[in-house]
Amino acid sequence: MNMGKGSFKVSAVSPGEYEAEGMYINMIGNWNIQVHGLTKSLDSFDADYKFIVGGR
Repeated sequence: MNMGKGSFKVSAVSPGEYEAEGMYINMIGNWNIQVHGLTKSLDSFDADYKFIVGGR
């Protein structure tokens, strides 16, 4: 099931570490989060994160 797209601003926590708030995963199952980042200098990066959200 395609859950759509969302945009989030991130904040630097420490050099090379960032965090964002507002993305809540409330459905169980297999997830694939695709991240596309754009820096202030307009360099971009992409990363995929796969994980499972379980239920009882």
